Amino acid sequence: MSRGLGDVYKRQKQYDGYHFSKSCVDVYNPFSLINAFAQKSYENYWFSTGTPTFLIELLQQMNFDIRLLDRMDAKPEDFDKATDCLTDPIPVLYQSGYLTIKGYDPDFQLYTLAYPNKEVRKGFIESLMPAYVHLPARENTFYVVSFIKDLRIGHLEECLERLKSFFASIPNKLNNKEEKHYQTIFYLFFRLMGQYIDVEVDTAIGRADAVVKLQDTIYVFEFKVDGTPEEALTQINSKKYAIPYQADHRKIVKVGVNFDSATRTIGEWKIELGS
Repeated sequence: MSRGLGDVYKRQKQYDGYHFSKSCVDVYNPFSLINAFAQKSYENYWFSTGTPTFLIELLQQMNFDIRLLDRMDAKPEDFDKATDCLTDPIPVLYQSGYLTIKGYDPDFQLYTLAYPNKEVRKGFIESLMPAYVHLPARENTFYVVSFIKDLRIGHLEECLERLKSFFASIPNKLNNKEEKHYQTIFYLFFRLMGQYIDVEVDTAIGRADAVVKLQDTIYVFEFKVDGTPEEALTQINSKKYAIPYQADHRKIVKVGVNFDSATRTIGEWKIELGS
């Protein structure tokens, strides 16, 4: 295992990032760090000890928007709530290490919580995917990796066909027609992609649903449920989602996609080259 600055940065992104107070220095996950040194490889060791089934069931029972896990606010009293009669998953997510403190606003006495590092984010999302799409983790990874491979060689149409197949493979009896459910699956799919390539996934108003950055191309995706791909492209252009990437040397491709709740998969899409 290298000891250069690049290696230190990689180690920090993978295992560092825990904070237990508003002024706490970064803390590594000792279990994962010891295993990384022993195995001389940066793997996801923490989740090899088990799957957080209880937490996943809790999030689903409370209909919690998992997109908020990327960044959310919490009050001081949120950390110490009793876990025997939970009405909010934040205390157990924090106490079990899936969320940690990433900032503090003294004016409003609000903490910012987020995943501590790449290991936790990747492991938790990989655990969440089967619970929401009801497909084995192996199949989820296959679809994601195949999608990336097609994108890398510029086969965007094949990528979208693959995404269509992914949604079509989700058991109908377990599907939910609420827009939030589809948004959650899109979020998980692209978040999982982000473990392999540079992906931005929207968690707030004013940004595209997903931006995928490859070596020579930047793809800006916008999804509509029971709308039209033209509406999605219009939103990309009217909201100027591609503007932040215009100074980049890479080609920009805008993709408007409609999701048909009746067929429970992607319907039509439209692709537009942009600058």
